[in-house]
Amino acid sequence: MSGKRSPISLYVTIIIGLILSFIFFKANNINFDLIPYIASVKKIEQPGISISNLQRSTYEVLNNEVPEADFYRLTDSNHLFRVNMQYDSATFAKNLPYYGIKTGYNYFNTLVKFTTTSYTKAIGANSTIFWFLTLLLTFIFLKKFIRNDWWLVILLFMICLQPHFIYGARIASPDMMSCFVVLFSFVSVTQFKINQAYLLGLLAILVRPDNIVFSGLLGLFIFLNVTNKKVKITSAIYMALCLAVVFVLIPQSGNSGNISGLYQGNYLKVITVNIVAAINETFIPFMLLLAALGFALGYLKLYNPEGRWVIFCLLVVGIKFLLVPSLENRLYLPFYLILVLSFTKAIVQNSHLSKVLNKKAIIRHL
Repeated sequence: MSGKRSPISLYVTIIIGLILSFIFFKANNINFDLIPYIASVKKIEQPGISISNLQRSTYEVLNNEVPEADFYRLTDSNHLFRVNMQYDSATFAKNLPYYGIKTGYNYFNTLVKFTTTSYTKAIGANSTIFWFLTLLLTFIFLKKFIRNDWWLVILLFMICLQPHFIYGARIASPDMMSCFVVLFSFVSVTQFKINQAYLLGLLAILVRPDNIVFSGLLGLFIFLNVTNKKVKITSAIYMALCLAVVFVLIPQSGNSGNISGLYQGNYLKVITVNIVAAINETFIPFMLLLAALGFALGYLKLYNPEGRWVIFCLLVVGIKFLLVPSLENRLYLPFYLILVLSFTKAIVQNSHLSKVLNKKAIIRHL
């Protein structure tokens, strides 16, 4: 099958994607993290504002912009922490740096704020915008090896309408922005745009500092898999820059560097509880099963890029979990996506399967 490819799949993706984005934006889930992110944007807008004034103005914004039921839920008098966040300046000041450290996310929210008078709409739009951009980026990746337009669209929305992606698109959180930037970095590497991948890797740290695991390992991954001396030197400089960015950001969080200090109780107990919960509540077991199945059936091989990317993702997930022992699905969205895309590509390009699918004009080789 030759000739110029029809753009119909792109048009369908954009139309459905925009409709869904509008729905997600309108069905925005008002979560507690909205409060410190409003404060972070206001602090960027007013650098010299005092903590007491910042606290007062943040809750004034919240009271004016969210539905009454949501405001009372976020300021629940039966919830001691929420009461202290609203009325105790020390508690407010102590917790704000954990959100302010995500400078890339907060500055983007501030930029979007210029287009609206509403802080909550600006912050909510962030997640929706980056869900849509992630959808388009996933489309671009899949289009390279899936020939049939309708199979492409069906598979695309099966991946990007996974419940945790929908949740990520509806809350005040840097998760979808992080997912897009990390995925874009991965796609850049597959297209041999190494410098672009490294710039995105640095940006990923600014969006979520725990992305240092992805960004650092990305530099190491490329360093170990190339022979070009110039690329090796660039990779070494990039890894040093990743560490430098983190050392600049960590003091802003108010944390001494003791990761387990972020959690109450015993660190090993926190890890154990999260691993047990993961069996039923996360897609981490699915990722492990997918990887094991792929290698067992021979679709994935360590000497092929797809197999190496799968191992890379599992390694990132493992290290991230040890550093920040939480297995909330939204924290691992980009790695789930990279693993699924790598696995899909490996299956589609399998020599035996390709012969069958080529007869149906479904795929073509890269």
